[in-house]
Amino acid sequence: MPDSHAHVAHVAHDAADIRGAARSLLRAIGLTFGPHWQAIRLWLDRAGLAIGGALLTLCYLHHYARSPVRPSGLVAGQGWWDWYDQSKTLEAVLALRAGDLSAAHQWYPPLYAICGALGAAVSGHHPFLLVNLAGLLASFLLSVAILDALGLSRLTAIILFVAVTVLDSSILDAWVVPWNTVLSIPLELLGLLSALRMLQGDRQRRWPFALGLAIGLLPAL
Repeated sequence: MPDSHAHVAHVAHDAADIRGAARSLLRAIGLTFGPHWQAIRLWLDRAGLAIGGALLTLCYLHHYARSPVRPSGLVAGQGWWDWYDQSKTLEAVLALRAGDLSAAHQWYPPLYAICGALGAAVSGHHPFLLVNLAGLLASFLLSVAILDALGLSRLTAIILFVAVTVLDSSILDAWVVPWNTVLSIPLELLGLLSALRMLQGDRQRRWPFALGLAIGLLPAL
């Protein structure tokens, strides 16, 4: 138990440091913009999620289009479809699109491949283009909600997530390339947010439901 208390205290201390740094940054920005900063900040708090989501979408699509390993179609051995995990995912997607539900073509839990088969109906030769984008945007919204629940301002949380994601090409690579973990990330974040809200005393029924949903769907990925 002492180790557990020490860990909690350490996490709380780190969170306080982050909040302090965020407040210092906002004060510096406030001094720069003078009396207009409060109005700007209020507008950003209201429109921040939409702006952040739009920026993430544009950066994701740009990175997807420029990826040197992006295949031009649903062709085995082309681009990332030549990688082992992705080749098996492609095999599952093609089988599902053909109506073949046999286990012979399903190497992994089926949920991600099912999403890809559905995505192919919309985005054609790029079955996971919209699926992965949805995973990214869901993770963005859930991360902001978690940081907000921990006491960080929404604006700061939005800036942190967007900056960390778009300024590191390796992170964008992880969202662009088909991986089962692309959808497991938002499910894990949903479970974390739900547990956090319940621990904070929120009695709304949606949180136990969301926690159960996240835990229930994770094995399918």
